[in-house]
Amino acid sequence: MFFDIFEALCKESKVAPSRVALDIGLNKSTVSMWKKHGLSPNTEALQKIADYFQVPPAFLLGTGPFRHWEAINNNRAGFFRAVSQVPGISRELLPDTLDVADADAISLAELVRYIDTVLESVATTEDGGFTMVVKPMLLEAQTHKAPPDSGNSAKIDRIMQLLQQQPEAVQTMVLKMLEAAPPNSGGSDQ
Repeated sequence: MFFDIFEALCKESKVAPSRVALDIGLNKSTVSMWKKHGLSPNTEALQKIADYFQVPPAFLLGTGPFRHWEAINNNRAGFFRAVSQVPGISRELLPDTLDVADADAISLAELVRYIDTVLESVATTEDGGFTMVVKPMLLEAQTHKAPPDSGNSAKIDRIMQLLQQQPEAVQTMVLKMLEAAPPNSGGSDQ
């Protein structure tokens, strides 16, 4: 599985797998070992590959929300229709470029970063659909359950630190979502 994902990222980036290996300081023969023997790279090499393509290591290994990657990638329109129906996901949490009818136009890396940023888990259903869980941090931010002055400043600082570590496209998406969220209705405005 690893090599198929690695190869797809290389193809999309228009770079040979052996070139990636050389660029990250590995021997070209290492790539042949991965392909021929179905091996995955060690942790250090895996992180270098993830950094090279700007994707999470979990994607390369098919773990976490990427366990059903093949189903997601083969039915992107169905996946995004399912995403748009999940409680807690507003339109602002969907990629700006998303047109469900043309979901295949979203780059592989962009789709992976979206899933990594927004979803805690994804599963397939018997009818070929999807079920998913939104990352709690995003739900908390979106619902504005408590105003900043109610002792949550440490949490807000941590959310901001995490957000600053994300690519600019993710930062923009989250900020749009926050701007579109309804004002806090849980507390008094006195």
